[in-house]
Amino acid sequence: MSSAIETSDARAETDATWWTAALEKLGRVVAARAGVDAIDDVLQEVALAATRSPSLPDGEPDRSRFLVAITLRQAALWLRRKYRDAGTFSAITDDGSKPEAGSESSTSDPAFFLIAAESAETTQACLAKLEPWERDLLTRKYIQRVSYQGIADHFGWTRHVAEYRVRITKEKLRGLMVEVGLGEDS
Repeated sequence: MSSAIETSDARAETDATWWTAALEKLGRVVAARAGVDAIDDVLQEVALAATRSPSLPDGEPDRSRFLVAITLRQAALWLRRKYRDAGTFSAITDDGSKPEAGSESSTSDPAFFLIAAESAETTQACLAKLEPWERDLLTRKYIQRVSYQGIADHFGWTRHVAEYRVRITKEKLRGLMVEVGLGEDS
């Protein structure tokens, strides 16, 4: 019986040592990606995301990769929130000026690329959760720029029903995006 307790204590001590080393490594990852001022916030978000995960990998290398992936994602989300809250992307330009859309300074910065790529992937994942007719509805309205009357004619609805369903479907998509942390709950 005492050997089981000793084994449990040794494992707990090993786990505590591993977590301490992992936190130091993850802190360096956050500092490199989002800056020193982000370490506490991002590591708290990493801890929350890891505890929400249905299964933490058992092996040490798998667990490390898992936590680094979560840390990179949370650092990118933290940066996006920081820049969005500031209302400008001037914080990441060298001279403090706001980059022009499509300019060399904005398109060459990895933070812009990472945020744009992640946003596109997340938006596509949220769209995939919608019913096919809902995706078709939003595509017709916001990509093809079809009028409400044109949508109503296509689906066999009245114009008012088309307006209502576009609004409800857009709200549903916005809700899905808020769930994954892409949009703001208003």
